[in-house]
Amino acid sequence: FNLGFNDDRTFYQIAGDAGLLNKPIPMKKIRLGTGERAEILVDFNSDQGKNLILKQYGNELPAGFPGGPAIMGMSPLGPLDNKIFDILNIHVTSQTNNSVTQIPAKLIENNPLSPSGVIERSIRFTAHPMMSMTNFFINGLKYDEHTINFTVNQKDKEIWNITNQTMMAHPFHIHGNSFYILSINGIDPPENMKGRKDVVLIPPMNGNVRIITQYNDFHDSSLPYMFHCHILSHEDDGMMGQFLVLESPTKTEQGYVEDSFKFFPSIAINKVLIETINTFIPYSIRIYDFMGNCLKHIDQLNSSYELDIQNLKQGFYLISILQNNHPYCYKIVKVN
Repeated sequence: FNLGFNDDRTFYQIAGDAGLLNKPIPMKKIRLGTGERAEILVDFNSDQGKNLILKQYGNELPAGFPGGPAIMGMSPLGPLDNKIFDILNIHVTSQTNNSVTQIPAKLIENNPLSPSGVIERSIRFTAHPMMSMTNFFINGLKYDEHTINFTVNQKDKEIWNITNQTMMAHPFHIHGNSFYILSINGIDPPENMKGRKDVVLIPPMNGNVRIITQYNDFHDSSLPYMFHCHILSHEDDGMMGQFLVLESPTKTEQGYVEDSFKFFPSIAINKVLIETINTFIPYSIRIYDFMGNCLKHIDQLNSSYELDIQNLKQGFYLISILQNNHPYCYKIVKVN
């Protein structure tokens, strides 16, 4: 939706999906993707007896945004696409007691997470065939309830770098948490999108959005959270994934220490040493890149192991250790 009033008046957005903004933001139009929310203040002080209409201005949406014009004449338009139509008719009556008559100067103070030194995860939307407007994938996969697409550690900050290589915009939603938008197509987000969010519209045709999030409150080694496109037909057709939030290991300057393993160093050039305490219980190791691809696996280990990483490219990797059906996850940085 691209919402505005029939008299082109200014209104003020005061909140987004997950809470208040720092201050009211003056606007004439507000764009909302499927599942995206906003709260606005409208000044009716001088409008007693008037009728005002909140309208959808679909004809002003960019090509590739559902509700707007067709993309290069390709996608068939629905009966309300690329149109102006009424959403809400407002009749202004006399002023009530204790009414709000002023726009506040400040609301709250949001404190966005710092992106400095944060691990970055890539998420990519594709279509098959490339020009398809119905058959979409996330990181080349459709949803599978038996597949955990990736894991994150509780309290770890992560940047999710989301690229949309399809011909249409997709509203991206994560469960169980909010995030801050760092950039949209390489540019700082507009002021009305700098509060806490849980839905963001990813522009089409190689559009890119970077968000930063941190799961602080909960962890569970078997019950996942979801991430998906919020357009119902896309989600139902498999444009969705799931991830686990795992309890964070205790981090030291040299590496990680848990009840069953010692793991160090966490920043390495050639080798990482994994020491097991329960030598009588076998364990397995998997190395994943941050696209979720398994690059190496070693099974049936029952003693300490020196993991060779010299052939990995420089970057971040996830080491998953499974022992007695309990997963332990660590992040490493491979440097040259």
